[in-house]
Amino acid sequence: MYVMGINSVFHESAACLLKDGVILVAAEEERFNRIKHGKKPKEDNPDELPLNAIHYCLESVGITLSEVEYVGYSFDPKKMPQGPYHDLFGEEWGGSAGLEKFCRKIYQVADRLRAMGFKGELKWIDHHTAHAASAFYASPFREAAILVVDGIGETNSTSFFSGKNNKLKFLQEVSYPASLGFLWESFSHLLGFSIYDAAKVMGLAAYGDPRRYSSYFDKIVKIAPNGKFEMDNEVLRFGSIIYDPPSANCQGLVSSNTK
Repeated sequence: MYVMGINSVFHESAACLLKDGVILVAAEEERFNRIKHGKKPKEDNPDELPLNAIHYCLESVGITLSEVEYVGYSFDPKKMPQGPYHDLFGEEWGGSAGLEKFCRKIYQVADRLRAMGFKGELKWIDHHTAHAASAFYASPFREAAILVVDGIGETNSTSFFSGKNNKLKFLQEVSYPASLGFLWESFSHLLGFSIYDAAKVMGLAAYGDPRRYSSYFDKIVKIAPNGKFEMDNEVLRFGSIIYDPPSANCQGLVSSNTK
């Protein structure tokens, strides 16, 4: 049985083809279209499939999409909130208009696959479950604790799983707008990098003196009694890092770096 996994909801568009649970081939769209990350994340393009990566996977094995029984897409629109995410987003992202457009476009994924000859079943995969699976099932471990941290999935920004004997068990989550991923993107933007350069900033952080910035950082990220974390939402509001001055706490970190 052939199964194809597709990621194209936000960025890092890619495709992977498996047969009877064994990975045969995987490819990232950016290797073909020469666009870093495959595409830009927009509220109106979750149906923009990684066509080059899909065709490469199929051609490498010598089959067509009509022979694939299941396609898994790494996002589950049924788990999205019914109303706006929050008022933190600039422009349309997260607002009622943006969510309506996003939902309308993501449900067109099925139509696009049918137009390519797919006759099987499309399965929506919870975004953080997809992250956890890609880590656990590719590891040598039979049992593991799994931590997923990114900007946002459907509603969560951090998720905890346990993995045992090829089974994943969801444990708990931290919901948006408390997002470590968006926090690092915000800092990257304020430091003059692209929001895609968060990994560079994280790496460079190891060379800094944490005592110099901890008092500012503690105002932004607070550990709750239950062990989860909370955040100063103004730091994470997309509009604040693109259109408006950053919040006082975030500006304090940047100003401290120039002294």
